[in-house]
Formats: sequence, C-alpha cells, structure tokens
Amino acid sequence: MIVSVFNLVYKSITKSWNLLKYYLYNWIFKFRLWINLVNYGSNVRCKGSVPIIWCQYGKEHDVSIGNNCTFNSYAGHSWFCKCKLMIKQNAKLTIGDNTGFNGVLIFCSNSITIGSNVKIGGGTRIFDTDHHPLDYLKRRDDNDEYTKKAPIIIGDDVFIGGNCIIGKGVIIGARSIIAAGSVVVKSIPADCIAGGNPCKVIKNLNTDIV
Repeated sequence: MIVSVFNLVYKSITKSWNLLKYYLYNWIFKFRLWINLVNYGSNVRCKGSVPIIWCQYGKEHDVSIGNNCTFNSYAGHSWFCKCKLMIKQNAKLTIGDNTGFNGVLIFCSNSITIGSNVKIGGGTRIFDTDHHPLDYLKRRDDNDEYTKKAPIIIGDDVFIGGNCIIGKGVIIGARSIIAAGSVVVKSIPADCIAGGNPCKVIKNLNTDIV
C-alpha cells in the first residue's frame, strides 16, 4: 500500500515537472526566436531542451518558420543532440508548415528552403556552404568571400533519416526518402528512395501507396 502511494505521488510529481519544463523551454525558445528577429507561425514548439538560435548580430537576414513546426532538441550527442539554427549575414532560411526536426544542425550562409510536412532525423547536418575556401592561401585569411556557397531546396513531404549530411546546391524533390547516414552532394529527384555516400537513387516510389 505504501509503495503504491509512493509510486502514485512520484508519477504525479514527475508529470507536473515535465509539463512545467515543456512550457518553460517553449517560452525560452520563442524568446530566442523573437530576439533574433525570426518570423514564426502558430504552434511552433520544442521538446527535450531549448534549441540554439544564432543569427549574425547586427547583420541582415531573413528567417521564417511556418505553423506547427516541432524541434526535438536534446542535451546529448549525435542522435540526441540539440537542434541548432545558424544564420549568417544576408542569408535566407525558410521552413514550411508541419515540419519536424530531431537534433538537426542547419547552417545557412546563402539560402536554405525546407518545404512543408518534412521530417528530418536525428544528427542530420544541412550546410549550404563549404565553410572555408579550397585555396590554402585564402584559408589562411579566413575570408568568407572566397568560400563556395549554393542554395539548398528540400521539397514537401521529404523524409531524411538520421545522421545525414546535406551539402550546398542540393535539391531534394518532393516526397523522396533519404536513407540514414547518407551524404547528399548532388540533387535527388522527387518520389524516390536514395542513400549512400555519395547519395544515389536506389528505387522509385509508387506514389499511389497510401
């Protein structure tokens, strides 16, 4: 009897604490979005912990997040890592409605467009830049002017598995699936399953499947 009462009290306290953390984390998350001048829609939320938002201070940028987007963000590593949105000067990041992220890092130096109803798995990295020039002399100067950049477009209803890398200039067509651990350096057409390093089309999808 005593054990049952203890378990009931413990579960009640745990549930209340988790609910309190949920509301607190989401308040902090939306404050971070607001202070970084990010436009976001209704019911944008985070779970687990507060995502990191970094916009190059004092610089122009254009960031918008649609309605009903979820950021599953954790304090661990790899799969269970924090979501991070990093936006540089004059960059544009657009995220559609009903899109979900799990421990994703997005580094936007040029332009990244993510459609609606997209699911992106834990530990995935999306970079629209090489970060550093190929020329070693220019790397010494750490001058971003000579770094190659190109827009990324991820279509509606795309599913990207965990621990993928999406490189600059890539277009992933609507409804396609990218297998876990893939390195995507060339565009992938719509309605297919693709995977590997480098990522290639494995098979076409039957779009009549419900």
